[in-house]
Amino acid sequence: MKLENIIHPNTKRELLELSFKLRRNSTDKQRALVKGSYYADNIMKIRSMSKRELVSYIGATKAKKANKLALKIAHSKNSTKVYRMLDDKVKQDMELINYARNRLYAKV
Repeated sequence: MKLENIIHPNTKRELLELSFKLRRNSTDKQRALVKGSYYADNIMKIRSMSKRELVSYIGATKAKKANKLALKIAHSKNSTKVYRMLDDKVKQDMELINYARNRLYAKV
């Protein structure tokens, strides 16, 4: 039996949150204060992903209904006013997609 099947989901979530808090450096802590822990934790996840994982992350994030709508709004002509009215989590997801795309195409 695998360890991940034995541990209760709430315990796994708490362990992940604790590990993210312990691994944060000063920049990540400031990012968490300004943008929120969701954004900072996802930035840390993206940094640790391989190229294949980045591709699947971008695809999964783009597949969400709210993000599809946000992409359509962002690509329209008069998008700034409507884009500002979107939820903060959707805006952060769009920024995370761009960050993941930049990490994917960056030359190492």
